[in-house]
Amino acid sequence: MDRLQLFMLVVMATLLSLVMPSDAGRRDGCRYYRRMCKHEGTRYERWDTWSTDDCYDCTCLGKGYGYKCCQDFWLPMIFDESQCEAVWDKESCSYSVVNRNPADTTPCEIFAGILK
Repeated sequence: MDRLQLFMLVVMATLLSLVMPSDAGRRDGCRYYRRMCKHEGTRYERWDTWSTDDCYDCTCLGKGYGYKCCQDFWLPMIFDESQCEAVWDKESCSYSVVNRNPADTTPCEIFAGILK
C-alpha cells in the first residue's frame, strides 16, 4: 500500500467515525445513541426533547437515527482558587463560585469560563 492509499484509508475511517456513531458515541460534546427514543418509560417521537436527572438535554433524531444527549453549562475557569471554589448545583445544572470561608461575604470575581 502506497502513501496515498494509506492517507485515503485514514481519511475515510475518520469520516465514517463522524457520520456513523456507535451506541454511545461522543461527538460535539454530545452523546449519541442508536436506539429507540425512550427514557424512563416514555417513548419520544422525532424532534421531541427531554431532560435527564444528570443535566443532559436530549433530542430524538427519528427512527433509525436514535437520539442525542448534550450537557450544556458554563464552567468557571479563572478565579482566585485560594479563596473561592466552584460549587455544582444539581437542581439548576449550573456552577456558582463562592468563598471558601462562609463568614466572608465578598463576592468572588470570575475572570473567564467556558461553555461546556
